[in-house]
Amino acid sequence: MMVALVAASFLEYSVIRSFLDDRSGDGSADPYTPALHDRLTTILLTGGVLSGLMIFVAALLSVKVVSRIISSINFRLRSESTIRWMRVVCHQNIGWIVLMTLIAGILRWPYLNDPIRFDEAHTYLSYAKMPWFVGLSVYNDPNNHVFHTLLVHLSASLFGNAEWVIRLPAFVAGVLLVPLTFLAGRATAGREAGIAAGTLVAVSSALTEYSVLGRGYTMICCFTIINLLLATRLLRRQIGWEWGLLSLISAIGLWTIPIMVYPNILVWGWLLLSGLSGNRWQTQRVRFAMQWSLSVVMVGVLTLIFYAPVIAVSGMESLTTNGYVQALVWAEFGHHLRSGLMEWRHFLLRDWPLSTTILFTGFALRGCIAGNNNQDHWRQIFPKLLPLFGVAVLVVIQRVVPPPRVGLFFIPLLALLAGAGFRSFLQNINSSKKNLCWALWFALGVIVPVVLQTQNQSIRSSTDTGICPEAEEIVLDLMQQPWLETETGPAPLIAVSPVSAPLVYYAMRHHFSLKHFDFPTQENIESSVVIVSRQSRQTVKDVLKQLAMELPESGEFEEIETYETVSLYRFVRSHADHSFSP
Repeated sequence: MMVALVAASFLEYSVIRSFLDDRSGDGSADPYTPALHDRLTTILLTGGVLSGLMIFVAALLSVKVVSRIISSINFRLRSESTIRWMRVVCHQNIGWIVLMTLIAGILRWPYLNDPIRFDEAHTYLSYAKMPWFVGLSVYNDPNNHVFHTLLVHLSASLFGNAEWVIRLPAFVAGVLLVPLTFLAGRATAGREAGIAAGTLVAVSSALTEYSVLGRGYTMICCFTIINLLLATRLLRRQIGWEWGLLSLISAIGLWTIPIMVYPNILVWGWLLLSGLSGNRWQTQRVRFAMQWSLSVVMVGVLTLIFYAPVIAVSGMESLTTNGYVQALVWAEFGHHLRSGLMEWRHFLLRDWPLSTTILFTGFALRGCIAGNNNQDHWRQIFPKLLPLFGVAVLVVIQRVVPPPRVGLFFIPLLALLAGAGFRSFLQNINSSKKNLCWALWFALGVIVPVVLQTQNQSIRSSTDTGICPEAEEIVLDLMQQPWLETETGPAPLIAVSPVSAPLVYYAMRHHFSLKHFDFPTQENIESSVVIVSRQSRQTVKDVLKQLAMELPESGEFEEIETYETVSLYRFVRSHADHSFSP
């Protein structure tokens, strides 16, 4: 294998291109460019060298050493131990797990078939709708959450292209996040902490919104909590094979969205600091640090393997650069950071009254201190807060303030801290008052947020990923207009974000000719219809400017139809234009 990889890396571009040309449908394999050839040969050469190094290292190890390593892992015994532990925990808490899963599903289900939004429609049309290898290799913009895109592709292949189908992977992740949070609270602080944390996650307005959007953010939240469970298990048992599972989940999270680097810093940092500062592994700290370091290296290797198709086809720069955001100068960064923190607070704590937010924040701070050894508070606080400093340092180095949706994974983590603090609080009060405290918790943490979500319609009115709720209605209305078919062909329908992708999605579903959405030219602009978003305060000039087009001088665009958030404009020639003939 090593020899084959290295040999393939030295094949000339002309040889491979000739081979592909002879076997392509049209006789020309144009997508195989010299740049793609260079990236592929580099990957093959790197893979061959790494394979050779692995073979060399394996050859140096004696049979006794390999046997000792395998026996020390004791995969079968430790797997059985972990599976037994999981079964016992689930069996003891099956009632709460089922109840919380049902609550999460019931609260999210009504939004599952809402009108599609721009980001999820763009993801489906550009990546998930295409053959599976396109979504795994083409990375034109960060809208492609690769692993999530693959799951959407599989879902659409099985069930069609309805809204709920595109949202199914995110919905499943959003629902499972609630029982996972309960289990994480149960494992780290106790059943009361799990119940309290699970209820907060179940009714979170922000998490509910992204559980019914075809994006990968709820999957990131799930991976974060699964990693937290694995890290908790490792701190207690230091089981060898679970290091590999932790590395795999972390790499899959990065493969879904690179922002997984933030929760990875938090969980892996907490694992390292807790392991080094705790008493359990005091005599094995060197071994613990080595296992941690090797596992982190494994995360990097697996991530590169997962992203190898993207690196080969789209280039490494497609992952390391983002055309939509640029590093700010320090003065602007400071200003954006202040406003960004306010946006984060407003979004992540949406539909939470200020008094409730303050109360749960107090419990979260108490949860930072709460632990099994109350005399060594620093052993509880230090591992939990220092990784957060690492995330802050990374943001400062990038000089980019991430949008609030990037921080969705903070919600279950903060809920776990609040749950731990609430459990610690319950331990210090009389048993007769505990029922009252639970009643207040459910009233403030469950009933009030759900009522506010219903009153404010905050999920449906959110514009975070670009909304055009009338897109399907517009398409159905346009299908009834005979003037859209002109002598020169289909009249162009011109729109940009947040209107364009939803229109194309519903046009495809209703078998409306997609030729109307071909890129317009200055020559056919006079037969076009420009669709602008009133909610985004767009104008016809704004839309044309984004497409590098100019308003024609022979007339103007007049409004022909108005919807709640969208207006349609059609070109009308000026009476002074002598070229006009009736």
